[in-house]
Amino acid sequence: MEQTKEGTLVIGGTREFSGFDKENTLEGIEVMLKRAVEFFPAIKDLNFIRAFAGLRPFTPDGLPLIGEVDKIKGFYIAAGHEGDGIALAPISGKLLAELITDGKPSYNIDHFSPNRFEL
Repeated sequence: MEQTKEGTLVIGGTREFSGFDKENTLEGIEVMLKRAVEFFPAIKDLNFIRAFAGLRPFTPDGLPLIGEVDKIKGFYIAAGHEGDGIALAPISGKLLAELITDGKPSYNIDHFSPNRFEL
């Protein structure tokens, strides 16, 4: 949960996997609001004014894609972090930068190779 500069609150997100469906679900909204009130009881009487949805990029094995794409020389990717993209962006960027500049990252990223899937 975070407060905008206008004073409204933005509350959470779900872990719903709905493919390319960008519609909100009442179940998802209800769970988010109940959990928010659990942690912040003072907001229980606030008005809910809107909901928005987006896509959650993820891979079939649940691991992100980090590395160079073999079939496109010089094309590097860091994607598919599911709901953790914001939190993992700094380390993903660091590892990708090391790979590009040094030829090898400081952590083994073989498990994250984008080449593990047929492109």
